[in-house]
Amino acid sequence: MKKNIKFSVITCCKNSMPHLTQNIKSVEKQSFKNYEHIFILSNSNDQTENFLKRKKKKIIKFNSKNIYKCINLGIKKSKGEIIYLLHSDDQIISKDLFYIINSTFNKNKIDFIYGNCNIIKRFDTKKTIRKWKSKQIGNEKFFEINLPAHTTFFIKKKIFKKFKYDTAFNISSDYDFLIKLFTKYKGKYLSRFFIKMRTGGKSSLMKNFKIKMFEDFKILKKYYKFSYIIIYFLKLIFRLKQKLTFL
Repeated sequence: MKKNIKFSVITCCKNSMPHLTQNIKSVEKQSFKNYEHIFILSNSNDQTENFLKRKKKKIIKFNSKNIYKCINLGIKKSKGEIIYLLHSDDQIISKDLFYIINSTFNKNKIDFIYGNCNIIKRFDTKKTIRKWKSKQIGNEKFFEINLPAHTTFFIKKKIFKKFKYDTAFNISSDYDFLIKLFTKYKGKYLSRFFIKMRTGGKSSLMKNFKIKMFEDFKILKKYYKFSYIIIYFLKLIFRLKQKLTFL
């Protein structure tokens, strides 16, 4: 018998207006309604907190400069079987996404699902800068320069009992997490666009580029003891090409 799995959508917020309004609308319009939407709120000086209170959303106040500490807290407080991280600037494209994800989990023995995303201009959601397409990735001798967009992943909560986001990293913990995820668990790629992701996120800012690449280097050295330097430079070239796309 098919099961309506409960989803926990986790959104970390700090000075997130006005884009947070579209984030929430994209979740509220979902045809599949068995979900909770948790907001981890850091101190804000705009209308973020007032807006969430007016919408009667579940708010957990937690101040940290490390977003992965906020994410881990949200996962810990969640009650769903499936975890989905939707950043405050981003929005789901289709009203049937949760329904499709639920159906896919029911039909397959898998631990996570992921897809594609559109990277859009920060103040013009109709202007697509890049289509971030992925593919089906196995875990045999796992190696992939262009990992799927982290914000497209629907992950079974039981996995987070084995490992969480490593808070030793400020920008690249999702990269570290995805390497472990693909190495140890089975996922399914859906060839469809899940979300619109605005430019201007922490990892995409030029001032954080050096920090990210340094953290990526440490992560690659941890998992690829003999080939990490080659992989690092391939990834560096790929990232630089990405940066040129946004110029």
